[in-house]
Amino acid sequence: MNKTSFQTAAEILKTEEFSAFAEAIRNALAEGGKVFFSGSSAAGRLGIRLERAWRKAVLSLQKKYPQAAARLEEKLDSIRNIDMAGEYSVIASPQCLSQSNIFGRGMMRANGVGLNRNNLFIAIDPAADTPSTLGSAHFVLIHLVPMYMLTCKAPVTELNRHTKEVFTHPYCRVLTAADLLTLEILCAVALESALWELCGDAKSFPGFDWFAAKLASMPSVKPLVYSGSTLCADEFLLDALCFAAEHPQYQVKNPNCETAEAWEHCFLRQPRCQDWPADFYQSLGFSNAQIQSLPNITAKGLLQIPIGKEALTDESALNVDALLDGYDLPETHMEIFRHLTVGLLLNSLTN
Repeated sequence: MNKTSFQTAAEILKTEEFSAFAEAIRNALAEGGKVFFSGSSAAGRLGIRLERAWRKAVLSLQKKYPQAAARLEEKLDSIRNIDMAGEYSVIASPQCLSQSNIFGRGMMRANGVGLNRNNLFIAIDPAADTPSTLGSAHFVLIHLVPMYMLTCKAPVTELNRHTKEVFTHPYCRVLTAADLLTLEILCAVALESALWELCGDAKSFPGFDWFAAKLASMPSVKPLVYSGSTLCADEFLLDALCFAAEHPQYQVKNPNCETAEAWEHCFLRQPRCQDWPADFYQSLGFSNAQIQSLPNITAKGLLQIPIGKEALTDESALNVDALLDGYDLPETHMEIFRHLTVGLLLNSLTN
């Protein structure tokens, strides 16, 4: 993460391409549809964080705008992540799942995702060639559901049949940015604009230029100095878990509640995960060795991973929730600048 991503995002926010992307999200929600985010590994974890930020914002706005509480309640589940490993990806993402095009298609079918044409499907694929993400995208395109592919490089449509089928489909639009952090900002700002409209207060939305200006002037963070391996978090528990998924030398614990409650608080709902039997994977062509190598990515398996206060033994753990003390950050419904700054601070641990 670096300020270059902020500057790049600020430039893209001023473009017609981004305005069209944000409008597509607002239109889907206005027409009673849902917005699905799909991805694997880090891209999948981004979708999980976006869904959680949306849920928290909607719950908060119901109190702030009581006249819009019923309308907001209907939209609480309108943003949904579909990760290849489910919420288990905040712990680890099995590579064999992300490398299977057939699994991407089968996962969409098994999840029972409603393919209403009022929906919007957003596939996050930085490399523009991840087989499982292309498979999930192809599944929705054959049902003529509008979609966006978010990438960090121009797709090579002649790479294989799957990239060509997806990226040349008339229902597929592409938005490209330099890195995943930039894509995160673009998605969050687009969702922010939708929230203002749902509140019936669209005229008060500060505008994309306001976000661009704030991003361009983001203050530098002071790198963290911490030699331990335990991160404590409550408000930023999901941010810390997603960081640790990419830096497994760290463990994450919630100091305020026990594991079962911590996982529900992490997502602001019960974990969905992927509760599929072995014969489902066999039907998609996975070998017995591949199936046996998979961790327990079911909801039950995730809840067995101790992230609660009962498992906290390191009294010198780094308090992630306190990292923003002293930072004066712009306020948004999606808490965009708070999450970005926490991400910058956590990543400074590995620099």
